[in-house]
This record gives sequence, C-alpha cells and structure tokens, in this order.
Amino acid sequence: MAENDNEIKKYFLKLKSALNKRLNLMNIIVLQGINGHVGTSSVSAALAYSLNKINIKTIVLDGAFENRGATVCSLFANDDTQTSYGWYDAVHNHKSLSNQKNKSNVVFSYEGGVLFAPKGKSFELLGLKEADELASDLVTTLNNTQGIEFAIIDAGQRNSSFARAIAAKAHMAITILEAEGNSLNRLNEIEIEDNEYLLLNKVTRKSKIMTDIVLLLRESKIKNSLLNSDISYDESVMNSFLYDMPYPRYFSVSSASLDTEKVMFEIILICNAVNGNTTL
Repeated sequence: MAENDNEIKKYFLKLKSALNKRLNLMNIIVLQGINGHVGTSSVSAALAYSLNKINIKTIVLDGAFENRGATVCSLFANDDTQTSYGWYDAVHNHKSLSNQKNKSNVVFSYEGGVLFAPKGKSFELLGLKEADELASDLVTTLNNTQGIEFAIIDAGQRNSSFARAIAAKAHMAITILEAEGNSLNRLNEIEIEDNEYLLLNKVTRKSKIMTDIVLLLRESKIKNSLLNSDISYDESVMNSFLYDMPYPRYFSVSSASLDTEKVMFEIILICNAVNGNTTL
C-alpha cells in the first residue's frame, strides 16, 4: 500500500512539474451548480484542499453573487467575518490579490494552507459591474497574482450572469449535478460549452435508482462531457462524523476524500492538455 502511495505521489509531482513548465498564467477553474444545493461550495473547498496537499498552491474565490449574506463557501473556508472588503474591491481598484497592503483584508488562509478570497459586501454599495466586464477584470487580476497555481471560483448557479461570463473565460468550467430529477431536468435545457465538464456529486452507492441513472448518463449523448470520476455522498458524509470539530472547520478536510482526489487528478490532466503538454 505504501509503495503504491509513493508511486502515486511521484506521478502527481511529475504532473505538477509538467504544468509548471508550460504555464505562464494561473489555471482558472469555475465550479457552478446546474441548480441549487448540489454541493458547489463543498466541492470547491475540498478540491482546493486536495490540490494544496500535493503542494499545488490554490485559492478559492466566492463568486456566488446571488447570495448576499455569508455564503456556504465562506463557512467551508472557516470565514464567518462577513468582511465588507473582498476580491471585488481588489478588482474594482485594479489591485493584485497578493498586494501586501491589502492582502490581509482580501485573502484568508484556512485548513491546509489553502487561500480563500471572499467577494466582500462592498459590491452592494459600489454596484455590481456588468458580468462580462467583471469576469474579464477578475481574470486579469488573477493572472497578475504571483505564487498561486490554481484559482477555483465558486460561481454559484450556472444560470447566473456572472457564472456564464466567468465560465467562458476559464480554463475549465465544471458543472455539478446530482443523479436526481431537478438536475436531470435542467440538464435537458442546457447546451454544454466546449470547456465545460459535468461532475456527478452526492452519489449514493446503495441506491439502485441512483446507480442506474449514473450508468444511463454515462451511455448518453453527454457521456464525453462527464468527468470519469464522481463523488460519493456516503463517503463524504460518513467521514465528516469522524472529526470532532465545528462544522465549518472539518468539512474541507473530510470532503477531500479519495473520490475528490480522483476528480482533482482528472482536472490536472485536462489543464495539462489545455495548456499544450500532452507528454509526461
């Protein structure tokens, strides 16, 4: 077992090395829900935690503008300050997120050294920029931020104007859905974009109906857009009860299960290919 773990770690490091040789810009990954309550925020936190575990410096940004108060993404990052200052201000003022003058107000560190940038509350006073302009400015700000390899943006629901705008400018857009009626109905209404991948979350392995739906989806016309890995509801929930910690403190750790790490591995491979490196 230990020998296999060492081999996997060596391969991850090889992937990371290949990425670093090719990348001049940050990898921007947008996570969006096909509908609400599908786990966009928990998966964002867990993926960032998993990437950071293999020394890929990652930042999570709260981009769910449909939520005005403290968002689920903020809670998973153990940030309940509801600060009035956030990445929206840095973008609005054309400052880097790593600017030392404002870094302590914009970027917070949580479990495992992962960085988290809340959107803040000032956009309510400043007025929300037009979505395409805001998305372009955010991408510019991220690319001017040093020392971070991956940015994961929790963009909320896929049908929001900001989610559509930032997804179009990202390396990857990952749309999260469940193997149940609401998600499937929405899936029939959308056109999958070229840089968009679908991730099944909260899959209950013991449910025959859910398992059958997953199998059907993997043989349907969207099969090429589905990530090969999905995330088991059973595993993430059961593991979370093993941690005697307050809810916002433990979820990013317990959600970073083997399933999440498989998804992370796929993301690294896809980004590697997008950036033109097909040999390892």
